[in-house]
Amino acid sequence: MHNVSADKQKLQIIQQCMGLLRSIVDSNDQGLSAVIKELEKQAQDIFKSNPEFAEKLRNIIKSICVPSLSMSEYLAKLEQCNVMVKVFMHDERSIRGLRYEYDGIAYSSKQLGREFSWQRLPQLGILYEPERDLPALLNRVLQSPSSLSSNISAV
Repeated sequence: MHNVSADKQKLQIIQQCMGLLRSIVDSNDQGLSAVIKELEKQAQDIFKSNPEFAEKLRNIIKSICVPSLSMSEYLAKLEQCNVMVKVFMHDERSIRGLRYEYDGIAYSSKQLGREFSWQRLPQLGILYEPERDLPALLNRVLQSPSSLSSNISAV
């Protein structure tokens, strides 16, 4: 059996080393900064490919899903389980997708499985009402069009 805890410790050590490298590298040295960023990405990809990490996250998500759970409640319950959700948006009212982060590893909903995608959350019992839930989603926006930032205050 693979030791997930040991892998998690290895990832934390790698992240600490990358943080130290980042702190001593001149921020103007774009080439070296890009190398460090790529090394961090490769380290995460190694651990992300471990199916036990993804399965643990899937189980956490499934365990909190109950019928008629609002999107805001869903996000809050995930945070209580140390799962952070980031939102990708098309515009100020249109959600494109979700990214889940757990134990320092980020997974797109596509990587976890289609059932965890934005479009399929209702099948897990998650109810979305824009008037109620949009503010909670906007607080978690990861990437958005430049026009989104100017329109968020209007929502």
